[in-house]
Amino acid sequence: MAELRSTIEDLRRFTFSNIWRDLSSEMTAWKEDIRDQLEICTEPQTLSRLQGNAEAVNRFLELPTSLIEILEVDAQATEMRSRIAE
Repeated sequence: MAELRSTIEDLRRFTFSNIWRDLSSEMTAWKEDIRDQLEICTEPQTLSRLQGNAEAVNRFLELPTSLIEILEVDAQATEMRSRIAE
């Protein structure tokens, strides 16, 4: 994973921003469209593609929370290393 430049607080503010609300609303609409397509699809290749699309949308929607968790784990590890070094 690339180095994160955002802070936990940056990401928390972002999750409550209108930008994130707009993006997540649009992605949720995409997910619903994918779900509708999955219900009527019968071709294995198309099913596989749609499943991949659904996974990508879900991962996108989880991204802010995932990044916060990564930063929290990193902060805890840094704190533990500094305690050990004392």
